[in-house]
Amino acid sequence: MFSRLPGKTQQLLLDSAILERVSPGVCDALLGAGFDSAAILDDLTQADLFIIPLGEAGSWFRYHHLFRDFLLTRLQQETPEQLPGLHRAASLWLEQHRYLREAARHIFLTGDWSAAAEFVERHSFTLILHSDIATVYEWCAAFPGDVLLAHPGLCLLSCWGLVFSYRHENRPLVQTRLRQADAAIAA
Repeated sequence: MFSRLPGKTQQLLLDSAILERVSPGVCDALLGAGFDSAAILDDLTQADLFIIPLGEAGSWFRYHHLFRDFLLTRLQQETPEQLPGLHRAASLWLEQHRYLREAARHIFLTGDWSAAAEFVERHSFTLILHSDIATVYEWCAAFPGDVLLAHPGLCLLSCWGLVFSYRHENRPLVQTRLRQADAAIAA
């Protein structure tokens, strides 16, 4: 069935399979000029081809989970070198539209720790102001130790998450992160 679809439709499906949910806007960001993602998604919905509208507005969709698994497997087998660029484009669009958790997921999947560190440092205080310290801590915990050492801001943000979890057993790790931040600043 997939092989019978037009080439642009196949490309949209494959490239957007990295997303847990899709919209014409984010698909256009992934695919670039020359694609009418809204029309393709509408055609897929009308044909009832493994795409499920989310909400009544019809601006967001998701693929049936088995179909998405098929698409991801095919994308990873055929063009794995495309994945970092697709994740980067998705992250940028999602960040610009304030879907920060989804944007973070994709920036981490690029494997570009420097870009991920900049993203976390840029958006963490927004989450802290909205009392979402757990997400900030989760993001910081995803970094390898050497990346934390190179980014004192990440060490401090990690401390925020540890301190506000109100667990006495976190004290040694908080002290370690503060020493790491001091060392990184000194370097």
